[in-house]
Amino acid sequence: MSIAQKVDKKISRWPDFKVFRLQDFEEYKDNPKAVSEALSRQVKRENIIRFSNGRFYKPKMTRYGKVRPGQDAFVEAFLYKSNKKRKEQIAYITGASLLYEWGLTTQVPSRVQMASTEGTYDQVIKGIRISAKKASVDKLNENRVLVLQVLDVVKSFKTIPDADYENIVRVLKKYVSRFNKSSIREVENIAVKYYRPSVRAFMGALMEDTLGYQSKKLKETLSPLSQYIMGVNSNLVNNPGAWQLQ
Repeated sequence: MSIAQKVDKKISRWPDFKVFRLQDFEEYKDNPKAVSEALSRQVKRENIIRFSNGRFYKPKMTRYGKVRPGQDAFVEAFLYKSNKKRKEQIAYITGASLLYEWGLTTQVPSRVQMASTEGTYDQVIKGIRISAKKASVDKLNENRVLVLQVLDVVKSFKTIPDADYENIVRVLKKYVSRFNKSSIREVENIAVKYYRPSVRAFMGALMEDTLGYQSKKLKETLSPLSQYIMGVNSNLVNNPGAWQLQ
């Protein structure tokens, strides 16, 4: 069976609204040109729709014409890529999109903001603006994404629109409570390498308050002469003074 036949057969078996990338075909690694040409023929036949460079979806055929997937499917196409029979995460939601998703602000974001291991981009897809900054790490998994999202919210703590600080800290503690030993190691390694001292201090206080874990690694990176003005007091976290928080 030729590569074109394999591509056509796979697409015919996929369900309606399937969103996929060039790289999702196993044959792409050995012969990208043949896969690309096969997909271009499918686009011309209108069996699939190209909605971005290297990204496609299979529309649903109805009596009224072709129907496209919902917004979530397009967003997911930028968050994951298929790796054989499993999905591999390549980006995560951050910025104003994350704040809204977690209920930390009532302001509806004008775009979907991500951090991607594949670099920066800013695209409008079927009326949805999707933008990404380069992620600070090269690989993502569920555990690491949770850590990065918590760190990103802590980083934005003082600038969140219409902020209710008590609610923000309550939500942060909810997610920190899900940390396991691996998560704690990720926090320490990532925060030390990519986040400013005030974020490291706040994270240290959150983990001590929520998990009863005192991070010597984070503490050692803080200057004993510094005070970190984050708008944090003892009503929000226990013992902020130990982490030089104000």
